[in-house]
Amino acid sequence: MIPYKKQYTFKIENSTTLKTRLNHYFKQYDFLFEEVAENQFIYFKKFSFLDGWKMNPLSWESKVVITIKNNTLSIDYYNEGNAQITPFAFDYLFSEFFKNLELYINQTINFEIKNQVAIQKAKQKIVKHFFIIIASVFAFVLLGMYLKETFNSNFVGYFSVIIGSYLSLKLINDYWFKKIT
Repeated sequence: MIPYKKQYTFKIENSTTLKTRLNHYFKQYDFLFEEVAENQFIYFKKFSFLDGWKMNPLSWESKVVITIKNNTLSIDYYNEGNAQITPFAFDYLFSEFFKNLELYINQTINFEIKNQVAIQKAKQKIVKHFFIIIASVFAFVLLGMYLKETFNSNFVGYFSVIIGSYLSLKLINDYWFKKIT
């Protein structure tokens, strides 16, 4: 699966509390912190075999590289996805997440409610995609049962379930990848 990569930049109005605000913002979403240099920070989520079961795309393996230069905050965001649904499907969530970061840093807005709304929309999208995958697998199971009876082979039945799963994932991920890029 192709990882999601995006850059965000914005001006910083008050840099005195910047590091504290950054740490607070990312700590709310359980990102780990690493300071690379005085003006460069990395927030990240480690890979987990349970990523496929996590309903929040912000909880998937990801990395946020923040560089501060001339009162400008530059963010490089990388998200690996959950090995099932491409992170490109959640471009809206990621954009809102970093837009709310900018508002929190520059205007001290309450980001939690806005981010929670975006996360809820992403969770609904994940559930919808899983239902599409399940429906596709079910349709291919029925096709497999029909082919099994027609050709008198168990292999055809098992193969149709695998093809149904793979085909639905492939079509969903290709759709989002082409829509965003």
